[in-house]
Amino acid sequence: MNRFLDALAARQPGRISFAVDARNTQNEMLVKPGDGLWATISGLKGYRHVLADPQTGEVAAFFNLEEQGEPALAMARLKIAGSQIADSEILVVRNDGFLNAGQTQVNPDFLSVVPPAKRMTREQLIAITDTYFEAIEQGDGDVAPFHAKCNRVENGVQTTNNPQLAVPGANGPTQPMGCHDQIEAGVFNYITDISPRRYHIVDPERGLVFGVFRF
Repeated sequence: MNRFLDALAARQPGRISFAVDARNTQNEMLVKPGDGLWATISGLKGYRHVLADPQTGEVAAFFNLEEQGEPALAMARLKIAGSQIADSEILVVRNDGFLNAGQTQVNPDFLSVVPPAKRMTREQLIAITDTYFEAIEQGDGDVAPFHAKCNRVENGVQTTNNPQLAVPGANGPTQPMGCHDQIEAGVFNYITDISPRRYHIVDPERGLVFGVFRF
């Protein structure tokens, strides 16, 4: 993944070995290596969080970048087959007024190792992650087992337990609330379906699940 991101920043897809039939997308649109972000990126900017799953052969990264002088956030996911990239997916979030691209350090909670006796199986981790989306769809915060200190981050912005945050068009003062209470307050009532739900990376050692989901 680091080689992929370095090649992306240099706008040199030729430095990466893609399979002949590799599928490459950006924001769900098919692109050729060298097109899309490959042609517009100005460079990488500090933040980089890489996750990997040897069982699925997939690796992903969240990272900050600059595109034609403007800050942006992105996610890249790679499927590796042999020593080649069989599938690459990039999602880019550009600055629409609700973006924080200033983060430089990965939250240490994402890097901490779960004691072996407390680890969940891959299936359990996926199941508990799925309850989050079920809670939103059903408008019932009790569906998901939220930790009291659970926070949600959107486009680099903490949108829970954040009384200083002012969200345009927000329905009432819900930013100071936690994940559970926001759902109970109806913040997500406009979301009726979250599908597909694609789970790509599961890391029992750190208790992490990575996926791509459409709201």
